[in-house]
Amino acid sequence: MLSAFELHAERFARITVRARRHFERGDWLAGQRDSARRLDLYGECLDEAIVRLTDRLGALADDRDTWHAIRGAYVQAVAGRGDAELAETFYNSCARRVLKIVGVDPRLEFLGLGDPHGPGFDVPQPVGGVPPDVVQTWPRDGELEALFRRVLEGEPLDAPWEDLAGDARRIADRILAAIDVRRVRAVELARPTFFRGKAACRCCSPTAIRPGASSSTPCSPPRTR
Repeated sequence: MLSAFELHAERFARITVRARRHFERGDWLAGQRDSARRLDLYGECLDEAIVRLTDRLGALADDRDTWHAIRGAYVQAVAGRGDAELAETFYNSCARRVLKIVGVDPRLEFLGLGDPHGPGFDVPQPVGGVPPDVVQTWPRDGELEALFRRVLEGEPLDAPWEDLAGDARRIADRILAAIDVRRVRAVELARPTFFRGKAACRCCSPTAIRPGASSSTPCSPPRTR
């Protein structure tokens, strides 16, 4: 089952990596086709996994004690993975379809928050904040507008800005309307760029100056061609 999940992730990544090229070329139809393909992909991989599982399990395919044992082995297999929650969701989809589960069965499924039987969604975040391979940080050393201009200029896309100065100003205005500007000491920006429709987006949050105080505000407008 885990190999089927990993195959889905590999196929999904191959499609997703094309989003940047579609955006830079303004090929919106290709982007729409890939978006639809990603939606279909999960069901296809799930169907393939279930066929292999039922063939391998034979008469035990609908035996709940067997699935409970599979769940226990799966916990160990996904422990420590960065995508453990997604892997658990894939397992749940397989189990619910094969066993025709109605409602929730904590003995056979992953429950996420508060799940005592697996890593779940409530794993504590590492001490020391978000690692640098996940976020990029721009310290503030002047006006907010200049700060956000530096942030926007750091986006490595082969597509021109329509209004770079205006976008930087609008972001600054949104932040000023939300919090005390004196609290902003830096911007942390998620490294991945997200593409949706005709927009390219990155997620960021202003960080407070005062110890123990912070504010998180989505502040980066979509970049459009």
